[in-house]
Amino acid sequence: MIDVKEVKEDILQLLRDYARKSLDYLAEKLEELESEPDLLEDALYALGNTYTLKYVPVFIRYENHYNSTIRDAAKEILINLSKANISHYE
Repeated sequence: MIDVKEVKEDILQLLRDYARKSLDYLAEKLEELESEPDLLEDALYALGNTYTLKYVPVFIRYENHYNSTIRDAAKEILINLSKANISHYE
């Protein structure tokens, strides 16, 4: 059963982190989304859209996920990060 208060607290924490351009809290909570592939995929893309290299190990961890949607998302994010990082140095 989902605790509504806990969900609200999590949302507020994410908003605070987003305001600081850090989604570490989301990165730490990804495992809790394993049973919700759509939410996990969205969370991965949210992390990927920060273009923060410190989240690369998170994406690598999901590169071989049992769910092909999650696997594909992680690979796409890593490719996009790689391209962004290369163009940053050109």
